[in-house]
Amino acid sequence: MNRETRVQFSVASAFDRLGNGFTNSHQRPCMPIARYWVVKTGGKEVTEEMVNVWKESFLEYAMENGCLRGALVSDDKWIVAGTIWPDMETMNSVIEGDHYAKIGEAVSASWGAAGINLPDDIELICNGDVLAMMVPGGL
Repeated sequence: MNRETRVQFSVASAFDRLGNGFTNSHQRPCMPIARYWVVKTGGKEVTEEMVNVWKESFLEYAMENGCLRGALVSDDKWIVAGTIWPDMETMNSVIEGDHYAKIGEAVSASWGAAGINLPDDIELICNGDVLAMMVPGGL
């Protein structure tokens, strides 16, 4: 086995171990993309209602339409919503669709009732390539 073959095998094996099975249009292993929202809370409590509306309005819809994983986390200053998508096209089909505006209205109303104003309190939105990730058992 020559050096080039070993390197290709090593890279392919690394992606096989991740178990995500993603390939680009050239059938080469590739990583998914992620979307993160960082919202300031101003010390306001993140309520169960806020979490449930985000999960039931956005995350369930996203998962039905190609999202691989999602999480909502918070501390005393921030709420971070993170999602993992197979590719930018899949994510964009959700966030640029008509239904996304309805989801935004529901989330904004729920979070606004708790004193967190969207979009004013959004500090960062990042859509980008996942550079490194390990998921036991794959995505």
